[in-house]
Amino acid sequence: MSKPTVNEEVISRLDSLRESYRNRLNAELKELGELLDTPIDSKSDLSILHAHLHKLAGSAGTFGYHQFGLLARQYELIINDLQSGDNAINPISIDTSTWLASLHDALDKNATQDAPSGVSILHRHAHMDKPHIVLVERDAMLLEYTAQQLELFGFQVTCLQDADELSQLGSEPPDLLLVDHRAGDLQQLSQQPVAFWQHKLQHIGCPIFFTGGEDGFQARLNAIRSFGSGYFIKPLNIVELTTKIVQVLNTHGAEPERILIVGEEQYVADAKGAILERAGMSIFNLNQPANLLNALRDFNPEMILILHYREGVIGTEIGAILEQFERWTFTPVVYSCMNPNAQIRQKAMLLSNFTLIEGAIDDAHLVGLCRARVQKIRQFEASLTQDGLTGLLKHASIKEAVHAQWLYAQRNSSSHFSLVMLDIDHFKRVNDTYGHAAGDSVIAAVGTLLKQFFRRIDKLGRYGGEEFALVLVDCSANDALRKVEELRQMFAKIQFSAKDVEFSCTLSAGIADNATYPNDSPQELLERADKALYCAKQSGRNQVRLAEG
Repeated sequence: MSKPTVNEEVISRLDSLRESYRNRLNAELKELGELLDTPIDSKSDLSILHAHLHKLAGSAGTFGYHQFGLLARQYELIINDLQSGDNAINPISIDTSTWLASLHDALDKNATQDAPSGVSILHRHAHMDKPHIVLVERDAMLLEYTAQQLELFGFQVTCLQDADELSQLGSEPPDLLLVDHRAGDLQQLSQQPVAFWQHKLQHIGCPIFFTGGEDGFQARLNAIRSFGSGYFIKPLNIVELTTKIVQVLNTHGAEPERILIVGEEQYVADAKGAILERAGMSIFNLNQPANLLNALRDFNPEMILILHYREGVIGTEIGAILEQFERWTFTPVVYSCMNPNAQIRQKAMLLSNFTLIEGAIDDAHLVGLCRARVQKIRQFEASLTQDGLTGLLKHASIKEAVHAQWLYAQRNSSSHFSLVMLDIDHFKRVNDTYGHAAGDSVIAAVGTLLKQFFRRIDKLGRYGGEEFALVLVDCSANDALRKVEELRQMFAKIQFSAKDVEFSCTLSAGIADNATYPNDSPQELLERADKALYCAKQSGRNQVRLAEG
C-alpha cells in the first residue's frame, strides 16, 4: 500500500523563501554597515539606525535566524534608550564598532544549523472546508512565508500588504483576520494608531489578531481598542499562534448557544428571542416562572435571561432558586430590570454568576453578552473533562469514550472503530535537554495537530504524560493506519525552538480495531493497541504498527 507523502512542494517553497531572505539580510547588513561607519551625532541619525535594527529584529526569527534576531533586538533596545531623551547618555559616545561583525557572526551560526522547514501540519481532508484567514503583512517576503506555514496547518490564506486592500474583500467575512499593526500609512499609525485601525476594521465581522515587534502594555492596549482579540509578538511562534486560532475558530463554529428567556411581557420576550435566534442561538421562551423547573429539565439552558420582572416572582428570587440545585449553581443569569430598587441591587450582588442590568439593553450588547456568558460556562464545563495543556479529553474521559463507543458497536453490528495509542519518542530527552517548557510546547503541538487532523466525531484524549489515545469512529484498521502514518510524517516536520536551538520530535503509534477483535472488551482493545505501540518502540520508534495475534 502506498503511503501519503508530505507536501514537498510547499516545504521547498519555504526553504526557498528562507534562502531569499538570507540574501536580503546580506544586503540590509551592507546598508547597516554604511550607517554605522557614519558618526552618530543627532537624534535623527538614531532614528534611522533604530528603524533598520527594528526591521531586522522583527522578521529574522520567523525565518529561523533566532540568534541574529535576538542580537538585533538587543541593539535596537540600546538605541531606543538613547532616543528616550535621557540626557545622561551621549549619543556620540555610543560604541557600535563591533555591532556589524557580531551580527554577521550570529547570522553565520544560524546558517550552520538545520534550516527550519516551518511548522508543517497536513491539509484538512478534501471534504472539510478550510478556515479562511486574511493575512495583512507589509513585508512581502514575511507575508508569503507566514502564509505558507498557515496553509500547512490547513488554512486558506488571502494575502494583503496594506490596510487599504481590506476594502477589496467581498461581503463574506473571513474566519479570522491576522494583521501586522504597522501595515498602513506610517504617519497616521504613528500619530493615531487606534483611530486608524478602528476606521479600517469597523465593518470586519470576524475575530482579529494583531502582530507586531513591540512587546509592551501600550501595543496590547492599542490592539484591544482596535477591535483585536489577540496580539502576537514577532518573530511569530507558529505553534502558539495556530493553537490560539484553532481555539477561537472552534468557539465560533460551535453548536448554538441555548438561552432560556423568562419574560414578564410576551412581546418583549419574543422580540429579544428573535434577535438572539437571528444571531444563531437556540431560544426557549417562558412566561410562567412556575414552570421554570420543567423548562430547565427539558431545554437544559446554558444561560438564563430574565426580562423586567419586578412584580410577583422577581429575577433575584429566580436566581436564588437556581442556587438550590447543584446542576444549575454555575449557570449564568442575566437580569434586565427597569429601575431596580435598593433591595434588588443588594440581593443581586450576593448571588453567584448573576448579572443585573439596569434599564434597557441594546441588541448588539445583548448578543455579545449572551455569547460571552455561554462561552465562559462552556470553558468551565470543558475544564472538568479536558486536559488543560492540550484541550483533549483527560485520562478518565477518554477511557469513558472508549467504553461508550464499544457499547454502541455491541448494539450496532455494522459499527466499526479503531483505537490508537500514540506516544512522543524520547520525550524525557526533550525535557532534560531543552527544559519542561519546551516539553509542554511539544505536547501542546500534538494536541493542536490531532484536533486539526481528525474529525469532530472522533474522540481524542491525553492518556497520560506524553501518551495519547484516539477513538476513530467508522474507521477500519487500514484506514486508521493510513491516517496515523500521515500524522506521523507531518509531526516529524514540525520545528520547535528552545534556548536558540531548533529541534524536532517523532511519534510512535499502535492500532487495534473492534472488527478484527470482535470479542475483546474495551480494556483488552486498549491493551492490544498499547502492545502494538510497544512493538513500534522496540522496532526503532517513529513508526505505526497494527495489533497482531
